[in-house]
Amino acid sequence: MHYLDRAYNAFKRGRRPIDKYMKRKMMKKKEEKTQQSTVSEQPTVPEQPTTPEPQRNEERDEELAKRQVEEEKERQKEEMKRKKEEKKRKKGGKKRKKEEKKRKKEEKKRKKEEKKRKKEEKKRKKEEKKRKKEEKKRKKGEKKRNKEEKKRNKEEKKRKKGEKKRNKEENK
Repeated sequence: MHYLDRAYNAFKRGRRPIDKYMKRKMMKKKEEKTQQSTVSEQPTVPEQPTTPEPQRNEERDEELAKRQVEEEKERQKEEMKRKKEEKKRKKGGKKRKKEEKKRKKEEKKRKKEEKKRKKEEKKRKKEEKKRKKEEKKRKKGEKKRNKEEKKRNKEEKKRKKGEKKRNKEENK
């Protein structure tokens, strides 16, 4: 809308005072009205139909029938288009659901594998701990046996020394 039109409308509603632009606009409006009234005052001659009335009705009926057929075709075309879009949308939804299902399945599988891996890790650590404990126990037992062996060897040496001494004294 032109700014003068807005201004004129505001003036008509009493929101703005009139100025020189508004006066010009009002003058143009008056001129247009007078031109319209002079045009409408001229007598209009109705046209005489060149074809007879029944023939015109048949032509009108034919055109109406053609228009109805075209409209029906157009409607069917729109319906087909709508159905196709609906099918496509549903297919997209199915595809999305399928992908979601697949993703969830994979996630479940991954979690299961993770759980299994953790369980195996725990089992391995437990076995490692057990093995270390047994190794420690074995080393402790070995140390004890070595100590006892040493003690026995010492006693044996002592006994032999004592026996040697006794033999020596006996020989004297």
